[in-house]
Amino acid sequence: MPKDRKEDTVEESPSQAQRLLDMAFHRATTVSRKGKTPLDRGRSLTAGKIGRACGMLLRHLSLARAPFRRMEEIPPFTIALLEERLGKGKLERSLNRVRVAEERIIGFRREEEKKIPRLVDPALLKESLRRFYGRASSAVREVEADLARLEEAATLLKQSPHIDPAVPTVVVVGYPNVGKSSLLRRLTSASPKVASYPFTTLTVSIGHAEIGPILRTQVVDTPGMLVRTPKKAKVAGGPEREAMVALETSTGIVIFLVDPTGSCGWPLEDQMKLLTRIREAYPERRTIVVENKVDLMHAETGNLKISCLTGEGIEELTEVLKSELKKEHAAWREMVLRTGEMPQTTPEGNG
Repeated sequence: MPKDRKEDTVEESPSQAQRLLDMAFHRATTVSRKGKTPLDRGRSLTAGKIGRACGMLLRHLSLARAPFRRMEEIPPFTIALLEERLGKGKLERSLNRVRVAEERIIGFRREEEKKIPRLVDPALLKESLRRFYGRASSAVREVEADLARLEEAATLLKQSPHIDPAVPTVVVVGYPNVGKSSLLRRLTSASPKVASYPFTTLTVSIGHAEIGPILRTQVVDTPGMLVRTPKKAKVAGGPEREAMVALETSTGIVIFLVDPTGSCGWPLEDQMKLLTRIREAYPERRTIVVENKVDLMHAETGNLKISCLTGEGIEELTEVLKSELKKEHAAWREMVLRTGEMPQTTPEGNG
């Protein structure tokens, strides 16, 4: 008969909370005894271990909150994107819970530090240390999910593009595969990330072009959108929702790029329905309709026509953008002169 084989087992890696606790309690073992008498040395050792473990826990809990200490400096688009991916209000809730955990641990340490000078039994000193370890461990484990969320949020914060509200902006929207990323490359030096059909753009990409009143304009390439209301797009989530977030949290000109050939996979009729939806949702936005792939088809319309493949019409589009950006800049200056108030952000990006 074949010999029994032991099933392979995969050990799960410890959670972030457990790693933090292990590290803090290990560092506490490096504390040295100080004092003239055994009792003094026992008290010193207990207080030292509690202090060092507490310090390590507080340091790392504080580091988990560090990327979000100045939320007011994070661009609105990035905040909205974090809430979209993590859940509305969950980031703020996790930040508050971790902050409360820090305060509780500080309170546990103070309680034991008050008792230690009065303890004369070595067993009671050991009990004081165990009590602090147990209560601190509970406080950290209670925010285990929050620490994981903050770690995810910090990663997203580093990876997410930042739409600067103080810089003139052009947002490129449209159906998937109509050439938005190619247009971004034509107008700027950006290299947006793309994936396989149908949603070729994975996330929002940003490049900067030397157009506009200060020769520095951010051009935002958004993931493809379908004919949905903003509410339905939010429910759908994913790349499509990111495009909506970019529109909702930015200002400036919108380029609605269409593919009249239908080679993108959707008929022109559906694409124009999306244009209607966007204009209804954002009536205050200046929207320029641009037809791509003029090298394949020249439709008899009054829209601007370009070819991202050959570069035809790109120069004309750039001139139109310059003109529109100058109009927005002039309107901003007129508003400042009329009201005498300087807004927090300016279309110049430099005040």
